[in-house]
Amino acid sequence: MTETQHNSLYDMSLPSPVYFPSISSVKTQLAPLEYVRILLHLSDVYPFFLISAYDIANASNGKGNIIQEHIDDAISNGIKVVMDSGNYESYWKTSNWNQEEFHSVLSKSSCSMAFCYDNQLPPQDTNKHKEIVLSNWEEDKKHSNGNVLIPIIHGTKESIPELCQHIARETQSLIVAVPERRLGDGMIERAYTVAKIRLALNENGKYTKLHLLGTGNPISIAVYSVMGADSFDGLEWCQTVVDPETAYLFHLSQADLFWNKGSYGNEDLPFILKTLAHNLEFYSSWMRNLQDAICSDTAIEFCESRFSPNVFSKISKSLHWRKSS
Repeated sequence: MTETQHNSLYDMSLPSPVYFPSISSVKTQLAPLEYVRILLHLSDVYPFFLISAYDIANASNGKGNIIQEHIDDAISNGIKVVMDSGNYESYWKTSNWNQEEFHSVLSKSSCSMAFCYDNQLPPQDTNKHKEIVLSNWEEDKKHSNGNVLIPIIHGTKESIPELCQHIARETQSLIVAVPERRLGDGMIERAYTVAKIRLALNENGKYTKLHLLGTGNPISIAVYSVMGADSFDGLEWCQTVVDPETAYLFHLSQADLFWNKGSYGNEDLPFILKTLAHNLEFYSSWMRNLQDAICSDTAIEFCESRFSPNVFSKISKSLHWRKSS
């Protein structure tokens, strides 16, 4: 695939920053097929989502084919769908899942983008780590069916900036991905690591987008966006309920305390559907306003207006934020 083709595939006017609600069979209440159906039903509210290749391959009773048909319909209707490598699900289910199985799903998929097959326990030797990532990248390209491929980079907070820089340079990928948990022990430390990754990527002389895996907390999304991240995915949209006034996340069973703060409060819908609609409506507004703030260089002001005073004070002082004005 030429770089021009690569660019045309990725530049489908994806906003930045953007959040992809994740679908997974791990730590969720519904089966992946049901989440896909809900997201398609609510696509006018939120036209993005991420799904796991593992869940497509391991869906029972032919449901994997139905999921893929829904993905095809979603793509044809302008919904942006990202496919995950499936190693997250296989790890938590202690299930065998290899690159060949991933390829069997990837080669048949019409998804907008796909994460490369990743090694969740990479060697400590940085050079060997680079070789593994690049080898997986090359193998996945052979089966990518024209999908934009995103390398996933594990490692430590110390090694990840240089690893990202090297992998981005060698693959010429327009986007690289890092699991949020690899960035440090707390949000402040992780935010500093994001800034270091952004600096390292920019030293390549071209803009490479940074995706954070497992980041769905609205406050974290905003902070990491200020520090240089571009896209995110996470399960928070279906594991918790958000209070639109504070952007704090609460237990899913408390959803009925917040329904009156959105458009779906009076809708006659099942509990879970009303809750997910409420959450997606919030994420749509939150991300749209954050995108506008990033474009106008007022992202810090956005955070100040939306975070509680104590939270904003702690973050802004720790990260040495200075407002644009």
